[in-house]
Amino acid sequence: MTLKVLNAQQLPTALEDSRLKNRDKGVLSTLVLTAFGKKVTENYLIEHSNDGRTTVRSAISNLEKYGYLFRERERNETGTYESTNWIVDCSGKV
Repeated sequence: MTLKVLNAQQLPTALEDSRLKNRDKGVLSTLVLTAFGKKVTENYLIEHSNDGRTTVRSAISNLEKYGYLFRERERNETGTYESTNWIVDCSGKV
């Protein structure tokens, strides 16, 4: 599981998006500030947040809905899901 961040310089603009709730903006900021190529999981976000699992999942869902996050699941040679790549685009065009 890796994290790739695109258009990080547009984070201030993304944080002004009125469609996003404060929790969504917090998760987006955490993802961008976590660092490029670092392993990220839902549990990582929960551990680094004051919010619970349901709230973090809701924020992830909203970020996907509005084009700020895309999660790509990879399969191994037997077809079993092996890992998930997280792609964050602060322009909201993922």
